Amino acid sequence: MPAKTTGNGGKSRKSSAGGRSSQSKNSINTVKTVYRRSGMSVGQFFACVILLLVGVISGIGCMKLVTEGDRFELLGEQEIHVGIGEEFFYTDEGVKLVSLGRDLSDSVKVETNLKKTDKGYTVDSSRGGVYYIKYTVDDIKYGETVRVRAVIVGEGEK
Repeated sequence: MPAKTTGNGGKSRKSSAGGRSSQSKNSINTVKTVYRRSGMSVGQFFACVILLLVGVISGIGCMKLVTEGDRFELLGEQEIHVGIGEEFFYTDEGVKLVSLGRDLSDSVKVETNLKKTDKGYTVDSSRGGVYYIKYTVDDIKYGETVRVRAVIVGEGEK
């Protein structure tokens, strides 16, 4: 049996040459007791860990499949050029919003400074200027995102 020392307030402990201190043994015993009370064997523990990892990897894979076709994009041209004095009538092609696998195109807010008619949009092309149709979405995936279609009346690239 290893020698005992008494330099710690009357408490006895095994010397470092003889093994672990009683405090270390108590910690190990506590862990062993908690582990035994859980009723889980080592094999069951590793099985749980493996199943957890498989679940996480499967979840990531499924989310990737669900969100693969997600997009928020303008349909049609981003810029439309109109010469001064040209007649202009535009039927909006809108946007396509797919978020988390669901088509949410109808939930997009539309704001414009073009003149809206029953069949589309017109603009006063007698003078130059920049007009817009702004599409805004507030979505869990995209946050608050804006897409803008510009109608440029006057000089500019065509």
